[in-house]
Amino acid sequence: MRKDFWIRLTAGGLYCEPGDFFIDPWCPVERALITHAHSDHVRKGCKSYFTAEQNILLLRHRLGSASIEGLPWGVRKNVNGVEVSFHPSGHIRGAAQIRLAYRGEVCVITGDYKRHPDPTTTCFEPLRAHVLISESTFGLPMYRWSEPVHVIEEIGRWWATCRAEGKNAILFVYSLGKAQRLLATLPPIGPVYVYDSIAAVNQLYEREGVSLLPWQPLSKWWNKKERYFTPCSSCCSAVQVAI
Repeated sequence: MRKDFWIRLTAGGLYCEPGDFFIDPWCPVERALITHAHSDHVRKGCKSYFTAEQNILLLRHRLGSASIEGLPWGVRKNVNGVEVSFHPSGHIRGAAQIRLAYRGEVCVITGDYKRHPDPTTTCFEPLRAHVLISESTFGLPMYRWSEPVHVIEEIGRWWATCRAEGKNAILFVYSLGKAQRLLATLPPIGPVYVYDSIAAVNQLYEREGVSLLPWQPLSKWWNKKERYFTPCSSCCSAVQVAI
C-alpha cells in the first residue's frame, strides 16, 4: 500500500485511520467492521460491531449479546468522515464487501467472495474502486474448480449409490455456509441428519426464508441407509459414529 494511504495493516489487522475502525480485526478493538460471520473474520470482545443487516442474525449467533449495528445493502453511512457501505460478496449468507470512500478515493475490501449463484445468499455485486483489497485464499493458478452444478450432480450420484448399497453417506462440511448451500441444492435422495452445530445454523437460515432439504439432528440417527453432514472439525467422531 502507499505510505500515505488512509488504510494500513497493523498488529490488529486492517485499520482505517480517519474512520478509527478496523475491518475483520485479529484481536478485540473498539469498533470492528465485519465482512461475514465465519470465525476467522470475527473476534469476540470488540466494543462494537458494524456489519451488513443480513449478517446480524448469524453474527449474533456467534457473539451473543455484543453491540451489533447493521446496514442494508448499498446504504451509505458517514463514520468520522469516511463513507461506509456494505455490498453482497456471495460467499455465505450476509457476507459483504465493504466499500469505503474518503476524500474522493474509493477502497473496496472484498472479504471472502464467490461469483457463482447460490440460493442461500445474495449474489456478488461488482463494484468500482480506486483501490481493491482482495481475499485470495485460493488465488493461485493451480486451483481450478469444477462448475457447482457438476459437483452437485456428482455428490448426488454418490449418495444414491451409497443408499442403494445400504451404506451411510458421510459428508464433511463447514457448519456455516457450506452445509446450507448443499442442503439447498442437493436432490432429495434420502433422509439427512446433521450435527448440532449445523442444526443451529440451519434454523437461522430457515428463519430467514432459505429453503433447505428436510433434516434432523444427528441424535435421531439410527438407520443404516442415511446421509448425514458433519463439521470438518469432527472427523474422528464422525468415523466412530459410522462404525
